[in-house]
Amino acid sequence: MSYFSGGSKAPDSDRIILAPSSISPRQNNVTNDALIEPDEFKLNGKQYVRCCVLAKPQKHNKKRTSIVWMYGEDIQLKQDPMKRFWYYYLCEQQHRQQELPTSGNSNTTTLDYLELIH
Repeated sequence: MSYFSGGSKAPDSDRIILAPSSISPRQNNVTNDALIEPDEFKLNGKQYVRCCVLAKPQKHNKKRTSIVWMYGEDIQLKQDPMKRFWYYYLCEQQHRQQELPTSGNSNTTTLDYLELIH
């Protein structure tokens, strides 16, 4: 269960904020026990790691050009590094359940979701 759903209290580690403050201003979303931009976190009962934490520093500063990088990021299951998913900042901002589509070598699924839902 995510902290976005109403009713029962979710585990503390499910209260996360990964979106930059430009997308999701902190004063609107932060609860007293929310984790702000953690490297590792639990979401819907599974442990995840942010891929940006695992990435090697680049020798050159190639800017990612797809719009999807402005509105989300890739995460991976801690127990299975081969399983990567996409976390949407806009879902966090709108207090929606994260869909977590599989993240592959292409941004197509991610872009389709942004166009369809947001």
